[in-house]
Amino acid sequence: MAATGTGGPVVLVEGESDAVLVRALLARRGAPAEVVPMGGVTNLAAHLDALGGPGPGVLALVDAPEVRFAVGALRRHGVRAETVEELGWHGVLVCDRDLEDVLIRSLGPDAV
Repeated sequence: MAATGTGGPVVLVEGESDAVLVRALLARRGAPAEVVPMGGVTNLAAHLDALGGPGPGVLALVDAPEVRFAVGALRRHGVRAETVEELGWHGVLVCDRDLEDVLIRSLGPDAV
C-alpha cells in the first residue's frame, strides 16, 4: 500500500479540476482514497517517487495525449509498459477523451 497522509490508496490526477470530480465520484461510492492533483502529468514521476513508486494502492489517471509521460515515469521505476493495457497493469489508467469530460459525464449534469 502506498504511504499517504491517510494510510489508504492514492489517486493521482493531472489537476485540481480532475481532483474535484474524482473526489465527488469516490464520495458518491463511499470509496475512501486520497486524491492528489499533480500540477500536470509531467509531474507524475516525482509523485511516484514520493510514494515509493508504482504499486498496489497507487492509481494515476492520465489523458491519452499524455501517455508518453506515464511511460517515462514508469520506466524511471524500472517498469516497461508501452500499451494502454500494460499501463493499466501498473496502475495508470488512460482516458481516450479529456478526463474532465469523462468524469462530468459520469457524475451527470445535475451533480456538476
